This record gives sequence, structure tokens and C-alpha cells, in this order.
Amino acid sequence: MISRPLGDRLVTFASTHQALRAEKILREARIAVELIPTPRHLNVACGLSLCLSESERECWLPLLTEAGLEYSMIVEYTGR
Repeated sequence: MISRPLGDRLVTFASTHQALRAEKILREARIAVELIPTPRHLNVACGLSLCLSESERECWLPLLTEAGLEYSMIVEYTGR
């Protein structure tokens, strides 16, 4: 059975450290987040990305910004 991704947005980062820190901050805030391998076609430096829900963007985006985390991009994600 293939599982579906947790969210419909993928947030990429410049470093693994940033991705892991972001995951920790969001989990502590009780925001549903899934750490996944960055799809190769996105061609970013970090091999990890966060899968999040667009419907909760107003919750998770300010947390990333307030923590000083620099994400590379936010893209639509369908799990492929």
C-alpha cells in the first residue's frame, strides 16, 4: 500500500540543519509536518524537505519566519 503525503506543500531548505530545526519547531507547535526526501527534480542543496498543509500555512509560515529559518522555496506537492 502506498501512503499519501501528509500535506500539499513542500518547503525546501538550503541545509539539513535548517530542515531539521524547522521540523522540531513545527512539531513543538503541534503542527502536522512530515520530513521527506527532497524530490530530485527540484534540484536544491538539501536532501530533506518538509511536507505541510496549505490550509495551515498561516500557522506554519510565521513560525518559520520568527525562528529565522531560511527556506529555499515552497512548492505544490502531489507526492510524486
